[in-house]
Amino acid sequence: MSRDAMDTVRECWGEGAPDWVLALAGKCNRTSQRVAGEAIGFSGGMVNMILKGKRPLDTLGNVEAAVRAALMNEGVQCPVLGEIRLTECRENAGRPFAATNPTRVKLWRACRECEHNGRQL
Repeated sequence: MSRDAMDTVRECWGEGAPDWVLALAGKCNRTSQRVAGEAIGFSGGMVNMILKGKRPLDTLGNVEAAVRAALMNEGVQCPVLGEIRLTECRENAGRPFAATNPTRVKLWRACRECEHNGRQL
């Protein structure tokens, strides 16, 4: 019998588990760790590590940003576009420079200095 992901999170993280870890566990309970990993762009093994509190510090911020974007549908304040979904923010930050239109140039410049950019990569 498979173990409930929420139980794993409570056991390993305690009562202070971050909201994004709980959201990830909820997705795992509804689907699987593999499917949850695909939804956020990481492996099922990485999802398992997060649920168990084995925090890989070099990728933790990226996993958090991916969960918030894909599973929690969070928004951010963009200095160029205003309020946008975090998924759109991540897409804009990942685009290469292209002088195709003035907004795209402004986005490229703003994303390089944006506080959310560290969570994007």
